Amino acid sequence: MNKEDRDSANQPQRSLEDMDAKESMRQLWWSIGVTLIGLAVLAFFYF
Repeated sequence: MNKEDRDSANQPQRSLEDMDAKESMRQLWWSIGVTLIGLAVLAFFYF
């Protein structure tokens, strides 16, 4: 196995890690947004 084969074999792994990190950040921001909206609705009705 030469260097080019190793580099091409590693490329999809980095791409998958990048996609996983982006998906994790998307889920984090979605969760934060929903939580803030929920708190705003609760504050509106209870205060």
